[in-house]
Amino acid sequence: MIIRKLILTQPTKENNFSKLDKTISNASGIYFLYDEGGLLLYIGKAKYLRQRILQHVSDGNSSRYKAGEDLSYGSTSIIPLGSVKSFSYIEIDDGEKRDVYEMILISILKPFFNGGDIERKTKEYERVGAQ
Repeated sequence: MIIRKLILTQPTKENNFSKLDKTISNASGIYFLYDEGGLLLYIGKAKYLRQRILQHVSDGNSSRYKAGEDLSYGSTSIIPLGSVKSFSYIEIDDGEKRDVYEMILISILKPFFNGGDIERKTKEYERVGAQ
C-alpha cells in the first residue's frame, strides 16, 4: 500500500485545480477528506482516485451539493461545497480489500458525513461550521 497526503489550496479561476489534478494518483484506493480545521469529513473508495477526489473539490461541478438542495442517493457529493480543504489517500488495487478497509476505517474513525442522517448532519455542519 502507498499512503499519500496532499494539502489542498483554495483554487483560483485561473488554475481551477489543474496543478492539483497532476499530483493525484489515478490508481484505485481509499480517500479521506478534511475541512480547514482538520476534521475528518468523509472516507470513500474509488476505482479512479483522481477523478473521484476532484469531484469532491471542484467548484465547477454543477452536480455538487449546495445548501438547500436535495441530498438523495446518487448525488456526486454529500459534502457542502467548499468544505474540503485537504485530503489523503491510500492506493489499494484489490477491490475486495478496498471494500473491507473502507468499512473498517469508517467504523474506527467515524467521519462526520459517513452514515446516518446525511441531511441532518449537513445542516448541523453548516450551522456550527468547522470548529
